[in-house]
Amino acid sequence: MNDDWVRIKGAEKTHMINKNGDVKSLDRYIEHLTSPTGKAWRKGRVLKSHPDKDGYLKVSLFINGKIKRFFVHRLLAIHFIPNPENKLQVNHINGIKDDNRLENLEWVTASENIQHSIRELNRPSLKGEKHNMVKLTKEHVKNIRLLYAFDGLTQKQLGKYYGVTQSMIGNIVNRKRWAHI
Repeated sequence: MNDDWVRIKGAEKTHMINKNGDVKSLDRYIEHLTSPTGKAWRKGRVLKSHPDKDGYLKVSLFINGKIKRFFVHRLLAIHFIPNPENKLQVNHINGIKDDNRLENLEWVTASENIQHSIRELNRPSLKGEKHNMVKLTKEHVKNIRLLYAFDGLTQKQLGKYYGVTQSMIGNIVNRKRWAHI
């Protein structure tokens, strides 16, 4: 067990983390309205982490009177894994979302994260209607291209009609999105 604790950036006065992903609050006074002094003493403790809806472990920190939730794997990466290229995402190398051992975490770009998911974990590439954020169907895309090319409707008009942005329509008609159709 590693007991080398470091202060969490942005919560230096109130919370610490170690290389095992344990997060603890520090002994401190907090604002307390019913106390005669307006403050109450809180003993620090190791906090429990809980899985979110996707299986990633999160921990709740009470900072400046507000609860803020953080992914444990991101806290670990920020504090213990160098990121000289300033990549924005943290990948679980083995694909197990609650395996937060440092040797299982790496900084990646969004593209690298998706490619790892497809190549190493055999997850399908979600294009078109299979993507969970999609608003349009193949038929919508075909109609958008036809209406734009032959009926003279503008990208703005098509975006309003289909409930997407004008730039999304532009990407569809220029085949930057839905290129496989």
